[in-house]
Amino acid sequence: MRADVEERHRQQVEALQARNSSLEAEAQQLRETKFGLEARGSELGHRLAAVEGTLASLETEAERLRAAAAAAGSEKGQREAELSELRAKLRAAEEKVWFRPVLWFHAV
Repeated sequence: MRADVEERHRQQVEALQARNSSLEAEAQQLRETKFGLEARGSELGHRLAAVEGTLASLETEAERLRAAAAAAGSEKGQREAELSELRAKLRAAEEKVWFRPVLWFHAV
């Protein structure tokens, strides 16, 4: 009987040691996964900061380009008005040339 109790106790100890080894291996694997995920999170955080910096620069550049486009559009309107005015003056000058009396001089 005592031998049976000792045998069961030995089997229980062996089972517990095996379970302990299994849990320790799983814990080590989880720690490695955790460290890997932390490193990946840190890397992604740095990349995010870089992307946000680039985005801010691009937004500033886009705003500058919008302002330049608006100014160019305004200037274009002014230039088109000037061109229209100059064309009207040109037409008026051409009409004067076409309708001006022509005087013929004969050389003697």
